[in-house]
Amino acid sequence: MAAFLRTRTVLTRFSSFQSFTSIRSAATWWRSGKKSQIEEDPEKLAAAIDPGLRLGDYPVLPWRSAQENAPYGWWDNQDRRDKETPLHEEDDALNVWMYDAVEANGKYTRGQALAHLMIMFSLLGGLFYLSVLYDAPSRNPAVPRQFPYNNLYLERGGDPNKEPDEKDLTARVAETYGEITS
Repeated sequence: MAAFLRTRTVLTRFSSFQSFTSIRSAATWWRSGKKSQIEEDPEKLAAAIDPGLRLGDYPVLPWRSAQENAPYGWWDNQDRRDKETPLHEEDDALNVWMYDAVEANGKYTRGQALAHLMIMFSLLGGLFYLSVLYDAPSRNPAVPRQFPYNNLYLERGGDPNKEPDEKDLTARVAETYGEITS
């Protein structure tokens, strides 16, 4: 145990841990001279404190997004809050900069949103089906490649004594690394 205490003393004396602790605790010395409305009225304070959240004497505020507030008339127009308004414990999830709260606009019900989603997916599916139907693999938009000398009939192993027919003239000539194969 003595070795542990000695190590702890050395660490706090010779490291930046001590300055970190002093900086962290220095933030508590400053406090605004004004008291909030909840601090001035003890009945409101007693009603607002919830022991289950372990917030101490910090008021329990309603879960309400800042997007529901009016856009103008605030001390801080960007965050839609007044100077002395206490922040909610989950302010990072309720501020204006989070994703749009669905409850804030109330424009569509869940059924309407699902219907719009299904309409969008059906339109995309229909567009995909039309593209597959129109641009089938059998439809080649390019002109077939034409080669001289009767589509390279002799070079592909054709009989020089026989006249090439339509099948030989329209046969596909495959090229592999510059080598002509039949």
